[in-house]
Amino acid sequence: TLLRIIAGVETPDAGSVMMNGREIAGPTTFMEPEKRRIGFVFQDYALFPHLTVEQNVLFGLKGQPKAQARARAADMIEHVRLTDLAKRYPHTLSGGEQQRVELARALAPKPDILLMDEPFSNLDRGLRDSVREETLGLLRELKTTAIMVTHDPEEALSAGDRVVLMQQGRIVQIGTGYEVHDHPVSRYAADFF
Repeated sequence: TLLRIIAGVETPDAGSVMMNGREIAGPTTFMEPEKRRIGFVFQDYALFPHLTVEQNVLFGLKGQPKAQARARAADMIEHVRLTDLAKRYPHTLSGGEQQRVELARALAPKPDILLMDEPFSNLDRGLRDSVREETLGLLRELKTTAIMVTHDPEEALSAGDRVVLMQQGRIVQIGTGYEVHDHPVSRYAADFF
């Protein structure tokens, strides 16, 4: 729900959403989702099955000059190490490869922020760790701010620069992974981590 509010597909009942110092949703303000410059990586790899890897990444670049869009798509496909698979279709790719295509598509338009909804939960344990590390490395390299929702305590602690623990839509604790793990503020926080 929080990611949907940030993305602009839901409106908050109360409060406001600020991005880069300006209100994008609130009691008197609502910025259209397409104007927010927000990328979204879904849990279930929302790729278009009839489009190749390259075409899926290009989809997010509509409206740009074709040569510029192709160059940006090629750059993002290279960043996620899928250049050799650019002409393949999603059903021929592994789960980790599909996840990387979705990441490339979300990052191609250079969003101000990337929202990630349980992005690694569909991967098996061994693959999950390596894809997560690759993804976080790429986000840091590109200096992209990301908000990731996860129900995996280990993932939250290893991935987040700042961890926000929520319970039933309310913030329980905010801090570094070390702070929330070693200094829980409630029984719920201690049990979670």
